Amino acid sequence: MVGDLPIAPSPYKVPCPQGLDGNEGENDRPINRTDIHGLNESERLWTCVCQKGFKTERGMKIHRTKMRCTEVHENRSTGDTGHKADGILPLVENHSGQTTSSQTPSEHHGGCGEKQQIDWPKMNSVKLWHEFDEYAVVALNSALTGGGVSRARQLPAILYSICEEKFGLVEKRDGTQCIQLPNRRQCEKGKLRTQQRALRERLRNSAETEKQGILVLLDDVRERLQKLARAEALRKKRKARRKSLNSFMKNPYGFAKKLFEQSKNGELKASQAEVEAHLAEVYGNKNDVCMDIPGLKRPASPGYSFEMGDIKLNEVMQVVTKARAKSAPGMNGISYKLYKKCPGIVEVLTKVLNQIWRSGRIPDEWCCANGVYIPKEDKAENLGQFRPISLLNVEGKIFFSVLAKRLTDYLMNNGFIDPSVQKAGIPGFPGCLEHVSMIWSAIKSAKKSKSNLEVVWLDLANAYGSVPHSVIDFALSHYWVPDRLRKMVECYYEKFKMRFTTKNFTTSWQELAVGIPMGCAISPLLFVMVMEMVIQSSQDCVRGVQAAENQILPPMRAFMDDITIISPKKAEVEASIARLHELIDRCAMRFKPSKSRSLSLCKGKAVPNSYFIGNERIPTLAEQPVKSLGRWYCLPITDRFRGSEVKKQLSAGLDAIEKCGLFGKYKAWILNFALMPRILWPLTVYDIPLTPVERMEQMINKKLRKWLGVPMSFNTNALYATSFTLSMPMKSLVEEYKTSKARLDMMLSESPDQVIRDCAPTLDTGRKWSVTETVGDAKSRLEINEIVGAVTTARHGVGWEKSRWFSKESPQVRREMVVDEVRKMEEERRNAQAVGQAQQGRWTCWETVEKRQLKWSDLWCMEPQRISFLLCSSYDQLPTPANLERWNQTSDSRCGECQAKGTLRHILSNCPMSLGRYTWRHNQVLKVFCKYVTEKCEYANAGGENKDKIVRKKGLGNSAEWKVRCDLTDQLSMPQHIVITNQRPDLIIWSDIEKTIILMELTVPWEENLSYAHERKLSRYDDLVAQCQARGWNCELFAVEVGCRGFSAQSALKFLTRVGLSGRELKQATKSIVHEAESASAWIWQQHCAKVRTA
Repeated sequence: MVGDLPIAPSPYKVPCPQGLDGNEGENDRPINRTDIHGLNESERLWTCVCQKGFKTERGMKIHRTKMRCTEVHENRSTGDTGHKADGILPLVENHSGQTTSSQTPSEHHGGCGEKQQIDWPKMNSVKLWHEFDEYAVVALNSALTGGGVSRARQLPAILYSICEEKFGLVEKRDGTQCIQLPNRRQCEKGKLRTQQRALRERLRNSAETEKQGILVLLDDVRERLQKLARAEALRKKRKARRKSLNSFMKNPYGFAKKLFEQSKNGELKASQAEVEAHLAEVYGNKNDVCMDIPGLKRPASPGYSFEMGDIKLNEVMQVVTKARAKSAPGMNGISYKLYKKCPGIVEVLTKVLNQIWRSGRIPDEWCCANGVYIPKEDKAENLGQFRPISLLNVEGKIFFSVLAKRLTDYLMNNGFIDPSVQKAGIPGFPGCLEHVSMIWSAIKSAKKSKSNLEVVWLDLANAYGSVPHSVIDFALSHYWVPDRLRKMVECYYEKFKMRFTTKNFTTSWQELAVGIPMGCAISPLLFVMVMEMVIQSSQDCVRGVQAAENQILPPMRAFMDDITIISPKKAEVEASIARLHELIDRCAMRFKPSKSRSLSLCKGKAVPNSYFIGNERIPTLAEQPVKSLGRWYCLPITDRFRGSEVKKQLSAGLDAIEKCGLFGKYKAWILNFALMPRILWPLTVYDIPLTPVERMEQMINKKLRKWLGVPMSFNTNALYATSFTLSMPMKSLVEEYKTSKARLDMMLSESPDQVIRDCAPTLDTGRKWSVTETVGDAKSRLEINEIVGAVTTARHGVGWEKSRWFSKESPQVRREMVVDEVRKMEEERRNAQAVGQAQQGRWTCWETVEKRQLKWSDLWCMEPQRISFLLCSSYDQLPTPANLERWNQTSDSRCGECQAKGTLRHILSNCPMSLGRYTWRHNQVLKVFCKYVTEKCEYANAGGENKDKIVRKKGLGNSAEWKVRCDLTDQLSMPQHIVITNQRPDLIIWSDIEKTIILMELTVPWEENLSYAHERKLSRYDDLVAQCQARGWNCELFAVEVGCRGFSAQSALKFLTRVGLSGRELKQATKSIVHEAESASAWIWQQHCAKVRTA
């Protein structure tokens, strides 16, 4: 128990790193936590019963009066840290692991009191986590005492105490609901309805002379009611949009998941006695099992020994790295987040785990689980409609994850598990896809060849909750597992207890007499061992299907508790079912015939053969389809109708996204990261040809054009291309379909399973496109690249990129190389189409332009109008007069200001009536250049360039007297002591000490004129450069171009690099420059449209 731990006589006192202690020193920065209402703890001086914080008492009283929160609640002062108020627990000073005033004393077995949730900081707060890690390591090293079990108890208690002090706790709401009062508009509607009823009553009782006036009043009231109703509807719609946006920004993946899944909610109506009786019936009935099974063959003694050495730090780090940061913590309140961000604490944990491993004793805290019931369907009420979830302590999960990895290596290296049969939990074997592909291939082959085939899908009832512990111990002994691990597993299950918490009660502790806790990492592997032992003892009764080249496929395939029997003879299948039923019955488990299915093919046609488990009949596919490992099996045996089903699923998903109330860029994100994976799985599993997939992509393209604000004539290649001058982060459904099929083909043809590798089925993708031919072409290209060797890429030299040789890589790397090559082939097809496009392919003629690769982070920061303008202007799809004439929307293609042909090039760069706007745009871009150059000059003058005594090849050097002049507000003139001239470059940088002058001339032209503008500016200032050099000055001239649509030329990067920008600073400067040019051109376009409308 936490409160009874042996603790050092005096608590440690360690110096706290800057920003982590509770006292604010001169240079300290205390952790600033913000509550859910946006107020810091130092600002929340008053708290209502609804847990809403206020800065003043008056604000809280106004809130209570409006929302009718009438319950009296005491105020909370930030200086009063010694008393509990509003559910805020005091900070803990004692880190020794003893129970403090803020911790709930243990009321149950083993000190398993549940802790309140820690208010964890953000995962990207690197400095904060690093300081906390250093502080916690010092605290743990000085406070941990005793043996392994004792230290395992103290470690989470001490960490929780420190986290509570430094991070605080999440406030629990008391469940009080505020009463929402009607707003002003609703009150006014109530008054108008009262007047309306009074007028109608008066109309019935009035004389004919008064009715006309009353009708006028009724019409006026009715009109006012309609206006109020429309205004209220708009307010509710705006509020719903704001609520959806806040929910999406808080948890994008959770928001997207709710869009496509059926709502699952409900409240358990069972009483505490009923729940406890159910738990006792399911987990409390210990079955006596006799494992004297005839025909059970024990494998030979292992040649590869189990790793009995100490647990290594890298083993623990691998487990922590793979774990989900958002996994719910156990009863001690410690989350995976702590170990993910604190490597120092992981080292301390590794030492504690090694002490546990050496002693062979499992702490009681690891054997306690607090469970909750999660509804499996909408409006769930009964126990059968809820799924039990158990939350275990993270330290125990890490320990057993390490042991599970070692046990897996032991079983696989000794060949105790046949990967051709059992693929669940086996690393390196994509068992789900391999099993599905081989089973479907066998069924199609039997139908095509008109042969006999029997297929039975078996399902275990309550598989994980019914396996006896004695069977697990027998399986460990059967596979020669060392006694130390056997005893630890036996001790773990003997002491394991669980309880469940609902909204109204918490059950008493229930011992786990049967079943395995699924939250533990080693439990699935132990179940696989039991199932492998059962299956290996049943395979002698049945013969598998004969494949090509006299290869016999395994007659049984298993994935955890899902077993599939495939055989050409019915008698053998019946014998194998009887044998499995006998073994499963001896293990005190049972099959569930109602969830099992059977399929019988006689000369390629389905026949109604029946199979029985005991006395219960197994339904056939003709009676009810079955879903096994993500694939539906039904009659007729074909996938022709699967394309239409996926299309309906896609249509429903697009409609759900359309109605979610978010901006278009967020809808596009949901499509790519939530809906697309749901569509790709059936496209990968089923035999769907390319044509239906192309139709589905047409549906997606239509929605994307609408969400991004581009016309229907916008080319779809521009949405998905990655090598265009402007690339978007969208995913093409056709490309993902082809790559997924290519990955599956490589997975089967180069499977680590020799049986599947020899009998890999051919994937059916229709006549329009063949995955086999595409994979063959990709392999040929990779082999040719291997013959050619390393080549230069873009401006990179030979050896810049690491070469990968296709013939020498592992199967996983070869698979990804083929997938990448398929993507390159798709990209080449898009580029070939772009070259043939006269208007939307003009970007292929742009020279010296730097590519813009937009990421999702960039799109999220851009306004919808900016995204629309960037896409439409880059591909010349804005509604200019010339485009409107081309689209048959108007007959006049002249500019509304100068009567010239109104092309986009004319409006943004050549219109003589917009010269002032072009000058303004030029100056806006020049301001950004001037800002960064001025900052660099100030930095160099302050000695920043040589503070580390590093001689820089680029930048402003070591001079301390750099000066800048920019041709913005005042008319720029060259320094008289350098040269006397009338020419005015846009930017001048010079240093009298180094006798160096840098001239920069900026141009914002049409992107196709970048090279011409560059040469014209260079020739214009040749004489000025010669004059400066004649006077002994080192003169450098930079002609810089920035495209008017937001595309920077290489000359801009050269200039910024010359003045000292590099890395992230250079990228940020480039983004600011192109954004300014793009925004200014958008304003020019808006002004042009406004003038045309007014004219």
